Amino acid sequence: MRTVQTYCEVAGFDPAPECVQELFRLLDKWRGRRAPAGWLSVAFVSDATICALHEEFLGDPSRTDVITFPGDDGTASTATGDAAGGEPFAGEICVCVPQARREARKRGTGVAGEVLLYLVHGWLHLTGLDDIAESDRAAMRAGEASALAWLSKRGFAPLWEDCRRSSGRKGASPEKTSQRRAHSTTKKAAETSSTARAQRRASRSRRAVAP
Repeated sequence: MRTVQTYCEVAGFDPAPECVQELFRLLDKWRGRRAPAGWLSVAFVSDATICALHEEFLGDPSRTDVITFPGDDGTASTATGDAAGGEPFAGEICVCVPQARREARKRGTGVAGEVLLYLVHGWLHLTGLDDIAESDRAAMRAGEASALAWLSKRGFAPLWEDCRRSSGRKGASPEKTSQRRAHSTTKKAAETSSTARAQRRASRSRRAVAP
């Protein structure tokens, strides 16, 4: 099972790292697509961070929902120490949580489901799917639908949770955990994300992909 390092910089959002790990464990068992082997970095980021990444790596300063950075083509990376165990770096998926909140309000759905869609979308980019051309977008939408249906059949329910409290505002996710988890970003997770970003900057030729 691949290592998945989770980092969250967004206040009021619990990323449920164990659930993120389980998501990618299941996706790796799906026969529909195959992502490269190795450890993954999953970052739940703010509007400011996603805009900065979008501008630096794709030349577009506008806000987007998810950006995927492919890994190092099988090159082993021990930069994260024992946590990655010398696994190759498969890539990083950066999810904009505020954008998921806005889309969920717009669609009348839960933030948990919106974030799940972004993670699946990012994983499909790692498998080689793209969505620049119209034909590519059709294949991506089909891949998303198939992957989400497969996850649902296996009983997967996203446990990450929008914990913001606001009078008159609905909870973000219909898939509530039975027990609210207190999340704090650990120093180790922050260092892991910083390491992944340093690796990206060290190889600017790597192609970032976004919707």
